Amino acid sequence: MRPLRSRRHSFLTSLTAVACTALVFACNYNVEQRHFPTREAARRVGEEGWIPAFLPQSAYDIYVWQSGDSGSERGAARFKPADVVVLRGNLASWKRAPTAPPAVDLEWWPAECQTPGAAFETYVAAPPLSKALAIKADSGLVCWWTTHA
Repeated sequence: MRPLRSRRHSFLTSLTAVACTALVFACNYNVEQRHFPTREAARRVGEEGWIPAFLPQSAYDIYVWQSGDSGSERGAARFKPADVVVLRGNLASWKRAPTAPPAVDLEWWPAECQTPGAAFETYVAAPPLSKALAIKADSGLVCWWTTHA
């Protein structure tokens, strides 16, 4: 039979492991992620609310990640390069500004959006929104993120 101290230590170790596991799950509980092949696909399943209004109708391969706890959001989509004019028009209340996304560890996040260079146009939303985005017009790529939290 193990000494009482050893059993108590084993119990506390197990309790700590369970508490840590619960904490990890609780912290990720309100995180949601979606992928839509097209805007129309999102509409057909009743989830068009996930699609930002600024995306042109030609948007496809749309990824959105949201954290309900912090209000953080990350997203990326492709679009027909000819529709960059539509996309820019949808950003009328946004202003051109140098900005960079926070570190993003999502397997679908485009590597080129991690550090948008000179090939990107970057915008910041007008208050009260706290969003920014980067557009790579020649390849039809847009990435967006919240600028708080």
